[in-house]
Amino acid sequence: MPVKIVPIPVLTQQQLSNFEAKIERIPFSECWLWAGAQGPQNYGQVNLNGVRFLPHRISYTIYNGEIPDGMYVLHNCHNGNLGCVTPWHLRIGTAK
Repeated sequence: MPVKIVPIPVLTQQQLSNFEAKIERIPFSECWLWAGAQGPQNYGQVNLNGVRFLPHRISYTIYNGEIPDGMYVLHNCHNGNLGCVTPWHLRIGTAK
């Protein structure tokens, strides 16, 4: 049975500022790392209006646009486990 993925809501200016404040942009590193809250398996999480979202999905939505229904946001850099939220390291794909 497919997992129901909740669409990312439009962020308020305050939510956007809060999100940006939790991104660590390390000089000479290719990845922007999530420095905010962590959930299961040390994956980042963001609470928006009482719903938890993955920060890389929020980053994709902010910088690249809407995520099509049923699609996943995948990491090109293979640093998803480290919390990469770099917009150009993210792409749309499937679970397979």
